[in-house]
Amino acid sequence: MTRSRHLALAALVVSFPLLASCAGMGTVARSSPSASAVAKGPATTSTSGGASNLSACVPGSHTEPLWSYSGFKMVGATTGWDIGQCALSARPSFPNGLTIQCYWPDAEFAGILRTQDGGRTWIDVSPPSLPNRSFQHSEFFLDAQHAWVGEVTRNADACVTAVTTFSTSDGGQTWHRGGVIAVKSESPTSGLFDVFGPADGMDFIDPLHGWMLLTSSAANPDPDSMSDPTSLYSTTDGGQHWKVVANNPGKSLLGAASGCPTAFYAPVSDAVFTSRTSGWFAIQCPPTTLVLRTEDGGASWSAKPLPCSCQVYVPKYFDAEHAVITGTQGSKAMLSTADGGATWAQHAVPAAAMTYFSFIDPNDGWMVGIEQLPRSYDTVIYRTTDGGQSWSQVGKPGFATSTSSPNLYFPIQALQFVDANTGFVMLGAEAGAQGSQGVTDPTAPQLQLLSTSDGGRSWTAVVRQIPAVTCSANYNNQLGFGNGPVWPEEMASSTVGWARGGFRTTDGGVHWREVSSPALREGASTPRYPTGYSDFYLDGNHAWQVGVYGSKTSCTDHVTTFATADGGKTWQKSSPIVLSLPAGYAPQNLQLGFTSAQTGWLWVPSGQSNQDPMSFRATEADVYSTSDGGATWQHVSRLGQPELGPTPPSSDQNCQPGFGRIEYLSPTVGWLSPVCGDSPMLGTRDGGVTWKGATFPIPSSAGCPCYLQTMKFTDPSHGIVVFSGQSGLTGSTVVLSTSDGGSSWQSLPQPGTGFLLQLSFVNPNDLIALVTPPGWTKVSKGGLELYRSTDGGHTWAMVSSDVPATWPPGFMQFVDLNHGFESNINGADQFLATSDGGKTWRSITPAIVS
Repeated sequence: MTRSRHLALAALVVSFPLLASCAGMGTVARSSPSASAVAKGPATTSTSGGASNLSACVPGSHTEPLWSYSGFKMVGATTGWDIGQCALSARPSFPNGLTIQCYWPDAEFAGILRTQDGGRTWIDVSPPSLPNRSFQHSEFFLDAQHAWVGEVTRNADACVTAVTTFSTSDGGQTWHRGGVIAVKSESPTSGLFDVFGPADGMDFIDPLHGWMLLTSSAANPDPDSMSDPTSLYSTTDGGQHWKVVANNPGKSLLGAASGCPTAFYAPVSDAVFTSRTSGWFAIQCPPTTLVLRTEDGGASWSAKPLPCSCQVYVPKYFDAEHAVITGTQGSKAMLSTADGGATWAQHAVPAAAMTYFSFIDPNDGWMVGIEQLPRSYDTVIYRTTDGGQSWSQVGKPGFATSTSSPNLYFPIQALQFVDANTGFVMLGAEAGAQGSQGVTDPTAPQLQLLSTSDGGRSWTAVVRQIPAVTCSANYNNQLGFGNGPVWPEEMASSTVGWARGGFRTTDGGVHWREVSSPALREGASTPRYPTGYSDFYLDGNHAWQVGVYGSKTSCTDHVTTFATADGGKTWQKSSPIVLSLPAGYAPQNLQLGFTSAQTGWLWVPSGQSNQDPMSFRATEADVYSTSDGGATWQHVSRLGQPELGPTPPSSDQNCQPGFGRIEYLSPTVGWLSPVCGDSPMLGTRDGGVTWKGATFPIPSSAGCPCYLQTMKFTDPSHGIVVFSGQSGLTGSTVVLSTSDGGSSWQSLPQPGTGFLLQLSFVNPNDLIALVTPPGWTKVSKGGLELYRSTDGGHTWAMVSSDVPATWPPGFMQFVDLNHGFESNINGADQFLATSDGGKTWRSITPAIVS
């Protein structure tokens, strides 16, 4: 499954208008089974007390990293399964080219690993890789011998076309190809198995009877809700054939949830069955979580809401009557039921900053936590024998807090007990945030597997995966949430423009050439970019690039910028900007901008270093300025919790404060958009030395607290901001304008009646807006509406009712009143251009040339 997107999708629930509608996922296509022997790779071995080096990522070798979050499953004291990175063939290619571009990660956990010695060595036992296989997949491990994998394939016109299942009954020595489920997604760019919550995508109760949950994220959602299309399939012959059991199971039950839009639907757990008829499934419409029950194999479902809005979202189902639900990030409660979910009991759990739970039956469970002390951390283990009613401390083994600094810890990423004595715990890379001194150790293990044979009193390191090249992983080829050929950022004229990554066009977007500084990637192969990479394009000739770089002691100890004044022919490298970050913090998502060829600013946000880059949340930020075109930089200020405002109440844990976008209008005036902050925007009028929250005339009907959807300025005085309420519902959008640099704001009418998607200033008076038509949903046919204002947004006139923009639009810019450009947020596989002010559009297929 697309695990790298999980947290990003979770963040979308509160960060963007909640979008989607639902449809069936496809029909079953039968195929004859065929056995295929799998090629075996070398073992993932442990050396020197469990240490193994992580150098190049080689499928099937001892350097193949283990996946810790969901694939890890021990089925006994010695035998277990896990997911391995890089056990995947080359990305799909098609002789006649592609009509769409699909998200493709730099590296993905997609191979099947197996151990027979308690995790000390792992063998790659992956099934055959199908032609044009995607990186997305599902899997289930029943016992030491039986396992299933669902491989997703695509074609030139869609990112998902089918799921093919493979099964093994001999521990992965041979795999049998089973049934094929044809998938017709709601959008060609939709993925599969990429929804936050469901982890495996499959469940089997014996070698014959199983279920598969096809979940697809709302890539092209409806503005009124977030609906994840979900279909449940079942098999009675071990995966040789599949039939659909239910679409969006339990969706009708969400309608009774308070404040939940009727179209909203989000699965938050796997469908787990305890017999051929009895099963469990959890769905959510925040803050309401419903645990569903079925007694007919999944055809129909019943539910009752949980008794609290506490952070419990990790269910463990034992049989038709018993289940427990626990949390991870310091949740202070757990729930249990002994009557099939009719009633739930709430139990207090020991306090800790980070917690993981494992239950082997309804009564016996363990908690491993990281305790936050005044100046350090400690590892603590508790056990319950009465289903969570009481807990006793087992010990403080210290394995998660034996770090290079007392301000750091190894985050817990998996915990599993297989019986009353035998258990396993996985730890991630060194992280932490206490104090303001110290950095993470780049030579520390990136992953550790430990085991216990005495119920958690003592632990032994089984595997310690150590990076051989400390900072090599900092380079990646991901410039966004997809892999379109180009990501347009600035069109300087009707012919000259720039795209993210240092790509430049001189023929209106038909051909693009990368002109990045050779020093940007320090000898790494192209196209790869350093941590925190960002760029800024002022005009057709002036551009800047920035990245985070490391040394022998830290992978993120300085920032370097690169500047060109001749369209990328030559570049000038800046002096290093030395970083001083809190312990356990790392920079990400840098931004830079220039108000002239000489005057600019640099924004270096930082946050917990163990975060997924796709969902990174910055809680600290440094502002730098330059007056010599980026040759040297001066530190201006550091922003932190005082600027963000108070932490939201525990009832709003989905919304955590962080720093978002920043934009300078002049050397002194700038605006910053916090995420879930006390104010929707912060402003500075002294070049970033001080920041103050701004007040906006936002009506109560918007459903605030609000988030900033759009911030556009055409000069230091004139700009427009668009806010949306957290509900994301129709009527929650507010459009405001300023003509005095933000000292005062006036309400503007919204163009059209749909959702405002893109704005482009031509000058302070002339604006262009891209809007959804009335009644639009993501499955609607036809184009989008284009409006123009000639008085700064006070009145609007429709230009076109059928702009053939691909959804979701991510870029629109008019360089003058006639010439404009538009592209998809997932990269421009089709670049639209107009030369008559938006009345008509022509499609361009951009090509990257050397």
